[in-house]
Amino acid sequence: EDLKDILSLYEASHLAYEGEDILDKAKTHTTKYLKNILLEMDSSDNYEFMKELIRHSLEIPLHRRMVMLEARWYIESCKKKEGTNMTLLELAKLEFNIAQSVLQQDLKSVSWWWNNPGLAKELSFSRDRLVECFFVAVSLMYEPQFSSYRQGLRKVALFITTIDDIYDIYGTMSELELFTDAVERWDIDVVQSLPNYMKICFLALYNTINEMAYGFLRKHGYNIIPNLAKLEEIARGGTVNSISCYMNDNGVNEEQARQHIKVLIDGAWKKMNQELFFYHKGYNWFKCVHEIFSTINDQFSKDGSLHLS
Repeated sequence: EDLKDILSLYEASHLAYEGEDILDKAKTHTTKYLKNILLEMDSSDNYEFMKELIRHSLEIPLHRRMVMLEARWYIESCKKKEGTNMTLLELAKLEFNIAQSVLQQDLKSVSWWWNNPGLAKELSFSRDRLVECFFVAVSLMYEPQFSSYRQGLRKVALFITTIDDIYDIYGTMSELELFTDAVERWDIDVVQSLPNYMKICFLALYNTINEMAYGFLRKHGYNIIPNLAKLEEIARGGTVNSISCYMNDNGVNEEQARQHIKVLIDGAWKKMNQELFFYHKGYNWFKCVHEIFSTINDQFSKDGSLHLS
């Protein structure tokens, strides 16, 4: 019970705001204690579940994990826990698999949309980020009933990635000026002045945004085209590795650079804890980013499924 309490305190320490020194000290002490206790615990089955829980929490705390991935992990882990209510476990697996089947259909649908019209082929220079965009949408709204919203979010995310690559690695300055003008004017007649690959991208963007805007206007009575049409103006930061930059700028090794970046990440989470405490969808966005760059590759089985059996 004492170990559970310490683990709970460790988890709670990640909810700290800026300036909450007591929770910072709690995180330092509980982290050290939990790492040490892992080395001391034997391989007895009685401790297997608790050891797995501690390792999992030290890797990424619960507060920073995506709901669907965490649910899958916990369901699997509960199989090793003594005293697990197997009826409740089976019910949890059933609920997860129902939600997962809906998400799989969502992924098939957006994959067909991206590949069938030839977008992926015509814009082959762009990064293939279909799965990452899928996870962005799932992280924000994972509940089965929000399928239509996820579809829109995935399409938006795919266009952001593609347009980002057009600006960063493929388009010439004169082409980019034409494309920027076409989007800002949101005029289909301007498409004739664009090179062929940009015509395809702009027309796909134009048709998709208008279709989404029509559905939103019909449902909610608000025109969202002025917001959606400016997607490509989202800050297009460079893809240079932040760890490499810090190593080169400060003459430190990789481990030192990683520790520095970790401090920056922790600081950013503290700000988000304070600003987004009552805005859970905003939290979900950052959880998604954290998962994608931390452990997401390890969560997939060979066929890319998260299905539970």
